[in-house]
Amino acid sequence: GSSNAIGEVYYRPELNAVVVRRASTSGGEVLTLTGSALIPFDFSVTPPRPDIGLVQLTILQDGRATIVPPADLRPALSTLNSIVFVSPPAPAGRPGLATVRLETRLPLLVATDGVDLLAYGASTADFAPRGVGLERDAVAGAFGPLDTSASGTPVAAAVLYPDTAGVPHVQVFEPRGNGVFSALGVEIVAGDRADTDQRDPLDLAWSEFNGDSFADLFVLNRGGANAAHVVLRGRGESGEPMRLATVAFRGIGAPESALAADFDGNPLGDVLVVGGAQADRTTVVVRTLAGGGFDVRSLFSTPVARIQCAAVADLDGDGAADLVFGTGGLAAQLWLAFGDGLGTFPDRRTIDLAAAPGAAFASFIGVHAVGPGPSRTLAIVMRDASASVPHQILLLAPDAPRSWAGPRTTIPTGTAAPSASLDADLDGDGLRELVVARELATPALFQWQGATFVELAGAVALSGADAGFVHGLHFGRAIGAPTPRNAVFALHRTLDQRTHPARITTLLVGPGPVLEDARAERTVRLPARSIALAGRDGGAVVAFDDELAMFANDGAGALAESSAIGVAGLLEDSLCPCGASASTSGRVAFVRADGRLGVVDAGVGTAVFTPESLFDGPGNARPESRIVAADVDQDGREDLVLLLVVERSGPVLERTLLLLRGRDPTLDPFPFIPPVAAARTVVAAEAVALAAGDFAPADPGGRIEVVLAVPRTDAARGLHFFRFQAGAANDDSRLVPSIVDPSDPRVAATIDPRLVRASDLDGDGFDDLLVASGSLDQLRVYRQAGRSTRTTTRPEEVDPLVFASTSDLVLPAGVPIAMHLADLDGDEVDDLVVHVRRRNDPSQHAIAVAVSDALAGFERSFEIPVVDVGDGGPGLSTGVGDLNGDSIPDLALAWSGNGASVPSALRVLFGTHR
Repeated sequence: GSSNAIGEVYYRPELNAVVVRRASTSGGEVLTLTGSALIPFDFSVTPPRPDIGLVQLTILQDGRATIVPPADLRPALSTLNSIVFVSPPAPAGRPGLATVRLETRLPLLVATDGVDLLAYGASTADFAPRGVGLERDAVAGAFGPLDTSASGTPVAAAVLYPDTAGVPHVQVFEPRGNGVFSALGVEIVAGDRADTDQRDPLDLAWSEFNGDSFADLFVLNRGGANAAHVVLRGRGESGEPMRLATVAFRGIGAPESALAADFDGNPLGDVLVVGGAQADRTTVVVRTLAGGGFDVRSLFSTPVARIQCAAVADLDGDGAADLVFGTGGLAAQLWLAFGDGLGTFPDRRTIDLAAAPGAAFASFIGVHAVGPGPSRTLAIVMRDASASVPHQILLLAPDAPRSWAGPRTTIPTGTAAPSASLDADLDGDGLRELVVARELATPALFQWQGATFVELAGAVALSGADAGFVHGLHFGRAIGAPTPRNAVFALHRTLDQRTHPARITTLLVGPGPVLEDARAERTVRLPARSIALAGRDGGAVVAFDDELAMFANDGAGALAESSAIGVAGLLEDSLCPCGASASTSGRVAFVRADGRLGVVDAGVGTAVFTPESLFDGPGNARPESRIVAADVDQDGREDLVLLLVVERSGPVLERTLLLLRGRDPTLDPFPFIPPVAAARTVVAAEAVALAAGDFAPADPGGRIEVVLAVPRTDAARGLHFFRFQAGAANDDSRLVPSIVDPSDPRVAATIDPRLVRASDLDGDGFDDLLVASGSLDQLRVYRQAGRSTRTTTRPEEVDPLVFASTSDLVLPAGVPIAMHLADLDGDEVDDLVVHVRRRNDPSQHAIAVAVSDALAGFERSFEIPVVDVGDGGPGLSTGVGDLNGDSIPDLALAWSGNGASVPSALRVLFGTHR
């Protein structure tokens, strides 16, 4: 026989991995795509060499694609089996897994996909009050729906700031449906760098200017005499939600602010540009025309004083938008322009306020129209020039339609200076509220009750602490279906300039109305000794003295006590979340002093216990006892591992390691199988902590090992490993010492291990070990290479652990008392939260956050600001879990308090991405 001749044969490219696997959502990392036959050779040259021009890389994420530009490929660093490239921003504009597509011309086009080879992580992950922290102070912000055709959806946000050259930049934040925001896409350059008139941004207005239902932004610039103001067009793309589109108009220099409104009744948004200096020439109405252009009309034909505040409102109840401008001081007055609904304002009037109470010595912060039409009361929020005089609200009562010659009264707002104000019907009861933001103080909340404002209790501190200057307030939807909730959003500076100099804070509106604390803080009735989170549905379980209290979750992360049970001899620090079964919303395990282990159903508030004590004879279980939950035997059910510390009559504490295997809850009310006495393993007398992980990957059963941390006085080794050994019956299964080769490195023997956790930090499929020192203020990561050659003779042997030299993490000075692992930045790899008690002052605590870098190290670490951690007395317990349903972990804090001066409390800091 014979075969056909083949002229050309090609190797098909195969993709293996991306090193490193993680990229920032903003892009810019140098990564290496590895595999085989990735780049075709160019045989027209001698010697032949790889021709990277024949390949194209595309990153795909959530149905969106970004081509890696040829300029971002690195031919000099690439080889036949590796392509070095610079990562583009995340195509979907948010964290998550991505596919790498390699297209090769051979000369036929061949496409090869490496699914989920790349993981995008947020540029910055944070725990903070409800809202989002900003990396720099913003000059303005705006809020509104990304899709203007959808009703009742949570509002998004955008902030405006200049770069060092004065070029405006905009960052868009998407709502997570719970009052928290996350950065969407990369920063948008909102001006032409070559046009000096598109510099020095002042304000931002959110509207829809071209009829495509995607939100647009109007950027107001100071510029020069021929200042250019631009529009960013919405695109409906999460990777790039908006793009610089056009110059709306030129020639209005030195403006003050911009307000979005509808002046002419057409479906397109309009803008009011408010002048500052030369306000007669810089205050204009900008109407959006049906053809997409803009009609600019000046409002004042004669000079007016500098305008301090402005508002768009229906002043006379005729349904058309009217304008009101105000300025305080010796020439205090208001300018009114009444709209006809067609975009013009033919009726214009002034109100002289020079003799009005307090106006001659005040600046006007905001002006509002309240009460029913056609004659509405005007309320002016004033900031007095004298620090000794209370700031006030000036009320102008109407005496006739479009006339305000009635009584003029004032309402004090306190000694703290107001910086922004907002009026809205916060709770939908038909009564108008006025929110006055005040520097270094809580907001003041007033309600319009017939003829005046009455101050309400319920205003709360921005960021849970005193805030700096408030740029602006906005009212809108924070939580959508099924239980919609509105909020007041504040854009403000903070007092902690190190972590985030400014932030958007969300104050949810509660019944009353009240503005709920952005940190979901709740005072509790007893000292809170510890907390365990049982998930969004399960809420939290808080240990009091001899009592467990269940705290239900409102769905947005606020916890409120729902039930409690007495537990005599409760060891508060033993609380351990142990997951949910088909019939429960969340469970928490704990130990009593009599040695019985209990499990409480957090959703129902009922507990079940082991029939008998887990130790024999007289004695008491000690507070040092600890529990960890893991599927040790790999049967699909979660098990419990208990380090039981018992105090007998002698001076030495007795420590045993017990395995309670999970079982079908329909077979027995207690969901775990207590071991028989012979299955209890005696362990080192100084073991202080435990963790579970797969440290013997060659074990054919794939079962989990348990590692104990033993302080520096342990002469043999800092860590002790144990493995599962099945018994004749389920209650006879136990944990026995693992096989560790004597030649293996003495892992962590010299760093005084105090806390241990296991996780695959580098994404290689093998668990790594995190060890926190009790005395060196240090955390180390030991990598499991997964290359053990002992698979045939001793498959249960612990794989060698190698110190990852880049992983040394300096912890806050103190003793680590809790270590939590969770994916904070969305890259599918665990990050780290460490809770430390200060050595020199046990009443002080610090919480450090470290984001992993996919190399078993940490790319960034920071401490949560003290103002958010708080000072609740000597006892602080922490828990990490998703409490508001957005798949980003949150941080719960529980204080024991220190008496009447500092009550016991719960607080939640919400996870977010920037």
